[in-house]
Amino acid sequence: MVMHQILLKIPYLKLKELRQRLIMMNESKNSLWTHPLPSLKRCTICSQLLSSEDLMIYPGHPENAVDEFVALTDPKLSLFTGEENSIHDYDQRPQHKITAFNVYDKEGHLCPFDGGLIEKNVLLYFSGFLKPIYDENPSIEDGIPASEIGPINEWWISGFDGGERALIGFSTPFAEYILMEPSEVYSPFFNAVQEKIYLSKLVIELLIHTIEPSYEDLLLKIQTAVPPQGILSFSEDSLLRHAQFICDQVHNFDLAGEDGEERFILSPCIRSLINLAGVTLGKRRTTQLRVRKKIDMPKFTKATTTPLVMNLFESFFADQIGEQKKSLTVRRARCGFLKS
Repeated sequence: MVMHQILLKIPYLKLKELRQRLIMMNESKNSLWTHPLPSLKRCTICSQLLSSEDLMIYPGHPENAVDEFVALTDPKLSLFTGEENSIHDYDQRPQHKITAFNVYDKEGHLCPFDGGLIEKNVLLYFSGFLKPIYDENPSIEDGIPASEIGPINEWWISGFDGGERALIGFSTPFAEYILMEPSEVYSPFFNAVQEKIYLSKLVIELLIHTIEPSYEDLLLKIQTAVPPQGILSFSEDSLLRHAQFICDQVHNFDLAGEDGEERFILSPCIRSLINLAGVTLGKRRTTQLRVRKKIDMPKFTKATTTPLVMNLFESFFADQIGEQKKSLTVRRARCGFLKS
């Protein structure tokens, strides 16, 4: 009876408005159950979300592209005439460059090559324009269009010997390829890789040429370095963001050294980096070392002269010759070659 009295006191317009609101609430509640949820289906090869906005589709092979083994027989890529008496061990496996490249899987999805897919034996392929190893022009001009190159057995980085650039390369069952420039659509993937690889290069070169560098020395090194194309600048944030990868490279670089050599991973700047970023050594090994045969470096030698002239040089320029001998002493030399 009381309830009826309360309802009678509510104006008719208010009751109508209340009823409409209740209907709208019921409809919205039902729509939550009937509205289809976004698909969480993943690619069976690269494991990327098929409904993700970040998923990028491979744009297709270059025009007139040929298979890998056909491209490798092109005379433009040959460094030998066939008349050589012998070929060095390093030259028996073809090495070329590739530009305007894309990396993709069999489903036609562009894939990052540094995300662990290759380490998990996922078959990734790449396409682009092949160039001879001595060609420095990154344009597609005079390049040999090739597709379905691979699968990629491993990816590696090199250039820790003081060169201007860090080299990134792929190895397939048939040859090795040094990456030049990516295609326009693959640039976001490649720029992300370049940042951490160039940071690794700067860190390792600092450790090679500086005795016991501090964390402040490390920051000064990366903040004053000229970044590669596609990267604005290096900062402490970028250093900490890629700390795990950098420390893995330093650790792998140490593994290439001989017994008794000092370990870069124990240097003050790396210890500070490990503590600040919470790095866990051995948690994930993104790269491995590619061991090369040791090459004897040329030692300091005097110019070829007669005994009389030699004695004259030593008597007048003894101090300068002695200083030059000391300056040519190498603190430590390693292969500078890492692979994944």
